[in-house]
Amino acid sequence: MEKAVALVEYVARELATKRESVALEVQQDDEGAKIQLRVHPEDLGRFIGRNGRTINALRALAAAAAGRNGMKATVEVESAGQ
Repeated sequence: MEKAVALVEYVARELATKRESVALEVQQDDEGAKIQLRVHPEDLGRFIGRNGRTINALRALAAAAAGRNGMKATVEVESAGQ
């Protein structure tokens, strides 16, 4: 599961224009993890993308990385609320 979290963090920091405001919170259970991603309000649109393509791609990457260990991963993104 650590690889999925590290992958999401890496992609998020590379995608963000305000990298210092990217924060991750992970809630883990027996089946997998929920990765809560908080980004600067100006970056929120970049993370969602047109028709949600960017966030869906990030979710697919996290699910694939977690799936290698038989786990599940979900990614949610929200504004850091400045």
